[in-house]
Amino acid sequence: MSKPKPPVRVGDRKVCSKCRWEKHVSEFGKNNSKRDRLNTWCNTCKSEYFKQHYVKKKYNRTLEETEQILIDQTRECASDGTPINMKTRKMHHNKETGQIYDLLCHSCNMVLGYAHHDYRVILMCAIYQAKLNNIDFGEFIDFLKSKF
Repeated sequence: MSKPKPPVRVGDRKVCSKCRWEKHVSEFGKNNSKRDRLNTWCNTCKSEYFKQHYVKKKYNRTLEETEQILIDQTRECASDGTPINMKTRKMHHNKETGQIYDLLCHSCNMVLGYAHHDYRVILMCAIYQAKLNNIDFGEFIDFLKSKF
């Protein structure tokens, strides 16, 4: 004989079918197809599931693997060194092969995307900005050399 299941909902409390914690009904999303009009998983469990599912589907990586890449990069953007975390990180990847290069901050990821990953466009924008800031060309070249 199987173990009896706890009641799904009693008053303003409900048991999450994923974590098995009893929580207030406000911690469950709406689902009109269910008898009690609430999801069977609490919002926390549902959110965690979709985070993992999204990363796995889009990048073929687990959240743990992504966290390890972040640790290996000392929690900094691979391009400009801006501090990043699991919420702010963007995966720089090849859309055709799915290969992940590094984790970037939002700004660097946007620059690469808008420039269609063409280094010439990015360099021309950098030269343009250096001119606007009255940066000496020699100083600009020295800066570029220091990054290689």
